[in-house]
Amino acid sequence: MRLSCVLAAVFPHWATLRLQAVTIESQQITIDLSSRRQTARCPDCQRRTRRVHSRFTRQLCDLPFGETPVRLRLHARRFRCLNSACARQTFRERLPQIAPHYQRRTPALCQALEAVSFALGGQGGTRLAQCLRLGASGTSRNTLLRLIRRAVFPSAEVLVGEVRVLGVDDFAFRRGMRYGALLVDLERHRVIDLLPDREAVTLARWLAHHQGDHLEVVSRDRGGAFADGVRQGAPQALQVADRFHLLQNLGQTLDRLLTREHRVLAHVAKTLGAQPETNTEANTEANTEANTEAKVATGAETVSAEEAGPLIAPPSRIERERAAVEARRRARYERVMALAAEGSSLREAARRAGVSRATVRTYLLAGQYRSCASRRRPHDCDAYAAYLRQRWDDGERNSAALLAEIQTQGFTGAASTLRQYVAKWRTGPRRPGRRRSGDDAAATPVRQRRFSPRQIRWLLLRPLEELDHEERAFRAALCEESATIATAQQLIADFAHLVRTRARADLDPWLATAAGSHIPELVGFVRGVRRDYDAVAAALSSPYSQGQVEGQVNRIKLLKRQTFGRAKFDLLRRRVLYHAV
Repeated sequence: MRLSCVLAAVFPHWATLRLQAVTIESQQITIDLSSRRQTARCPDCQRRTRRVHSRFTRQLCDLPFGETPVRLRLHARRFRCLNSACARQTFRERLPQIAPHYQRRTPALCQALEAVSFALGGQGGTRLAQCLRLGASGTSRNTLLRLIRRAVFPSAEVLVGEVRVLGVDDFAFRRGMRYGALLVDLERHRVIDLLPDREAVTLARWLAHHQGDHLEVVSRDRGGAFADGVRQGAPQALQVADRFHLLQNLGQTLDRLLTREHRVLAHVAKTLGAQPETNTEANTEANTEANTEAKVATGAETVSAEEAGPLIAPPSRIERERAAVEARRRARYERVMALAAEGSSLREAARRAGVSRATVRTYLLAGQYRSCASRRRPHDCDAYAAYLRQRWDDGERNSAALLAEIQTQGFTGAASTLRQYVAKWRTGPRRPGRRRSGDDAAATPVRQRRFSPRQIRWLLLRPLEELDHEERAFRAALCEESATIATAQQLIADFAHLVRTRARADLDPWLATAAGSHIPELVGFVRGVRRDYDAVAAALSSPYSQGQVEGQVNRIKLLKRQTFGRAKFDLLRRRVLYHAV
């Protein structure tokens, strides 16, 4: 088989050209090609001619051959137009299939670079293009971004088509400051357009321009701007509120209620912390572990003052936390080893100890307990440690005076940095004054676990069987202490069940009951649902939701991060719509 046949099979865009020479070098392959045509057509008068005026050579980059870059030397001709009425006297031979006007790459190479740039953006696309040998030069990140902007897209009417079911949601260009809108065809599962903002006027104008009268269903979140935009641009469409956002709005309502009732939360936590726990096996293990932590955290506090000698500085908060973590790890190790000694399998030991099988296997292979040693980070005061220690031994205890001295030596840190550094050198009783929480080293009882309002929200909404003993006790005490919280918890659970089961007939009775509870937060939620009643009612009977749209928003976040801040609206829009095209 001839070499020209092999090259034509590997590079089909060379099929209409004549192979003249192949030069193989260490860094690239140079191929000389020329046209087979005998005549050419004038671009102005379209008259054919065979009169050659002159010849010229163009050099283009092409797809690599294996890992070796390929450079083409295209020998073309300039023809003379024989039409005396034509304004053009000479013209170049056109070879658009391999050498378009003003291009230094073949269309095949441009198509490959375009696919890389759409997939990874500028910087990432540059690295991949270099690995694939797609062009020895001229593939900077800006070049790839220009390829994205130059890519040929079909018209908006062809891209959008006739949409029956539309999903709309917002996404952030810059979170909390500037937002855009995303439009998704929920039947064809693809993005059809991006809008530069999330205003109602912009959405209404887009719907009016793209035949919004064909729309039948619009799925959206609870935002009022999208509702107004659909009402103006496609008044005949059925608006469907997203069920996830409904439950999210109700959860935020519960957050506001719990924040308002913060005194009740603190009182319940304090009450439970003062109550002695029952003598069950689980509580016994918990108390044993807590006592171990307390002993490690407070040091040798059982030793009398005479035997202890000079007073030792109380451990800091970080030291107490590390000691507690170390105690928990040691107790877990001893529990695993005890189960292994009883003959339990890896799976059984992992299940009963509440760890993974890999952790059990690691403990057994180690053979002994290994502490979790933390690496000390460098401190700003380390360079002045010797001077500070000397001044401390000389009797200087004022951190402000020490700060002034080391500042003359070049220290640029804050006063609080120095105070924290010398705090471990202080011994003896504390000076009188206000103490911060956790500074007292005296033995304190194990504190009841504290929950934030957001944690309590999930504690109230989760099924009872998914809660542990402490969470159940806190939830029961909270509902018993506050009838408002108990009523809100029951109403929110009923609404969540209503949404998940699509019980459309139960919506009106629930709204009446919630409005009659006279809880301000729930009354406000009911007022908002009634303003958007048709969309909420449609959410309980329609199969459509924002699931697809939220997935596309997540994809936009990925594309924005890939471009390292080069996500201007036109560039981002083209990258998002590339796969839809």
